Amino acid sequence: MRDLAAMLALWMGGATAALGAPAASSGFIVYKVGAGADCPYQAVQDAIDAAAAHPGTDLVWIAADQSYAGQHLVVTDQDLEIVGGFTDCDDIDPGLELTTLRGGDGHSVLEIEGTSHVFLSNLVLTGATMDSSHRGGGIYFGGQGALELSRTTVSFNEAGYGAGIDLNGGTGPATLTLDAESLILSNTASVSGGGIRIEGQARLFALQPRTLIAYNKAPNGYGGGIEVVGPGLADIGSPGYNGVPVVFDNSAAYGGGIDAYAVGDHQNATVRVFTTDPEHPTAISGNTAAQTGGGIYLKPLDDIDFSVASAVFCAYDFRIEDNIAQEGTAIYADDAQAGGVISGIGGSVFLNARAANGLCATPDSPALLGAFRCAADVPCNRIALNTALDPGGNPTGGSTILLQTAATFVADRIDVSESRGGHALRMLGDDDFAVFYLTDCLIADNALTGEVIARTDGDEGLMVIDSCTIARNDFPEAATLLAPGADFYLLNTIVDQPGHATVDPPVTNAAYIMSNEIASLPQRPDVVVGTPSFVDATHGDFHLRPESPGIDFAPVESSERAHPFDLDGRNRVVDLWDTPTEFGPMDLGAYEIQLDQIFPCARDDTIYCDGFEGE
Repeated sequence: MRDLAAMLALWMGGATAALGAPAASSGFIVYKVGAGADCPYQAVQDAIDAAAAHPGTDLVWIAADQSYAGQHLVVTDQDLEIVGGFTDCDDIDPGLELTTLRGGDGHSVLEIEGTSHVFLSNLVLTGATMDSSHRGGGIYFGGQGALELSRTTVSFNEAGYGAGIDLNGGTGPATLTLDAESLILSNTASVSGGGIRIEGQARLFALQPRTLIAYNKAPNGYGGGIEVVGPGLADIGSPGYNGVPVVFDNSAAYGGGIDAYAVGDHQNATVRVFTTDPEHPTAISGNTAAQTGGGIYLKPLDDIDFSVASAVFCAYDFRIEDNIAQEGTAIYADDAQAGGVISGIGGSVFLNARAANGLCATPDSPALLGAFRCAADVPCNRIALNTALDPGGNPTGGSTILLQTAATFVADRIDVSESRGGHALRMLGDDDFAVFYLTDCLIADNALTGEVIARTDGDEGLMVIDSCTIARNDFPEAATLLAPGADFYLLNTIVDQPGHATVDPPVTNAAYIMSNEIASLPQRPDVVVGTPSFVDATHGDFHLRPESPGIDFAPVESSERAHPFDLDGRNRVVDLWDTPTEFGPMDLGAYEIQLDQIFPCARDDTIYCDGFEGE
């Protein structure tokens, strides 16, 4: 992010003002635009054109002392910083003021072409109206290079694609960086990408605080807030704006919040969400899809010419809350079709996954981009309060997470709760390549019309549920889990759903289970009937009490356990010295009881923790 104060000090110390004379090659020129007689330029485009004759990075300063209507500004093969908010052409510090650049019919407010590096600050770009064949209402970037926004609002623009911003890295790598005070608001795409659309060798960085992508629409297509078209990559880590989540209250037919769409052979479309402020996890919240994917929609590719690519969603320490769709209210991973035939390629979802087959990996991982774990006691990794409704507001049988044919779902440490619909999670089991691997999870307090977790439409693919707590869900007289097929495994789990069978049909691959009903499970000494004692289930606390059954119950799988942490992110295996061990030191369910939960003094640096320090 640019330091505007430092830039101003540099200019005051010897940069050349634009009065028609060229600057030295090592300097830069400030081209001032405004209404006053002392302003060298009255039109912004004239200043941009003048800067084009000067090599290097130059500045265009725009005073807010006149109206800028009908703007169609074009930057081609330039390195330029465009700053608004100045009172007049004598002003050298815009402070918090903004200059509004208003577009018109048929053109972007700002069009950037060629190889360009453009920085925008203290601006509002608004009012462009373009038809369904055009891209980038507020800003269109059609070349390579970089675009950076700081204290800039892009709002109330219309276009077919990328109504707010369309970034097309078709000729080379291009980046879009949203710094603090970047607001992408109330833009409408008639096809896709209401707020932001990135395509080709393009990358979005939305990492800074006070960033907001909200109230954007793509009512007939994809990606209300953001659309990522392969091989594009979006990195989203901002805590949002004054308590409002960074991707908030956007809407589309598919992917109300974010849509990832694969279109080229081996060119995955990838979205990564992670937290940069431990006290305020990054959230995708309040978005609506008229069809599928209220929060996230993933569309992979398998074309008739055998082109294949995945649509990938990777999230680490996050929230997906309060989203609405007919199906896949939080996440919808679609299938790919080749010539109308469903293929073996599906969307890919990795939530806190330690290994994602390279699909989430890039040379600069989220950790290098400033990612943090959520702070203790901050609700995190929640997929909650999502609701299955049709556009008329009528309830549907949609799932919170829907995984179509051949999807990959690898999730560790997630809380799926307080949602309404058909199932909490549903996987279509009609393809051998389907993978569903769920560990260290809480699934609780959902109001459902079908099973809590279901494999439907076939019995193919691998389905594993390991170290989870499934409790207090409200659903009809059905089994808790619908899991036909041999490749289903239930391990180290608590099922507290009185009056319901655990699994339908009965399964053989289950071990270290405590449930209200075990007739549907194999007869083994480690599969027991029992009722857990939770700390405060009524108020959503599903940690086990020290006296609860299920503590120190299961064996440690190995020293290289694939998921070494519980849902709180704390050590998965804690052997309590005063608790009898059943089959091993690991607790059942989503949470491992910690020593400091039993002995508060264990949180301190005391030598003794038995009450005898003074003896």
